[in-house]
Amino acid sequence: MMAAALRVEVLEPPSAAAPDQATVRLIFEPLKEIRSRVQLRATKATGGRWTFEADLVATQAEVDDTIRIEAAMNKTASVSFKMTNQFDEEAPFRAYFAMDSAAEFTVQPVTGTLGAYSSDGTTFVVSFRPEAYGRIYTGKLVVETDEMQWTYAVVGDQPRYDPPSDVSTKVDARVDRAADPDVYKVCLRPQAPLTLFCKR
Repeated sequence: MMAAALRVEVLEPPSAAAPDQATVRLIFEPLKEIRSRVQLRATKATGGRWTFEADLVATQAEVDDTIRIEAAMNKTASVSFKMTNQFDEEAPFRAYFAMDSAAEFTVQPVTGTLGAYSSDGTTFVVSFRPEAYGRIYTGKLVVETDEMQWTYAVVGDQPRYDPPSDVSTKVDARVDRAADPDVYKVCLRPQAPLTLFCKR
């Protein structure tokens, strides 16, 4: 993996005026998160060797894309997508959700062979099954090979509930003023407080 991510370029080789000096450049292009220490060794043809140590750190990259899934309560919804390897050769992979992801997300397959860059790719299926109302579920999907890593932000939501607006009440609780006046007065008369007497 390090061999594919790190290379050395000689900018100024030793010269007659400075036979013991050279300028080189390290180019570090990591394809996944990594932390490592390497040694750069320079050997002179007429004798002599120099060793230099370098700490290489590749931090977590930005997510490659966002996957959104909408599913009803206790129902499973899925989305699928295809991926290929970064190189024109197949590579074993593993797919998983990060530890802080919601447990309602799953991915299949979790292991297998990622198709070469020139192939149709490997199909992944991400599923979401919510079990509680009133929250938005989030997760981070990781697909990685020995040399490459992809990350996806996954967002799970539920369909918005719109209550019906054209439904009328089935029971008419209004009092008609044209009804018996005594009945109307009783309906509007404030109720007297209730007093309880207890015998000892």
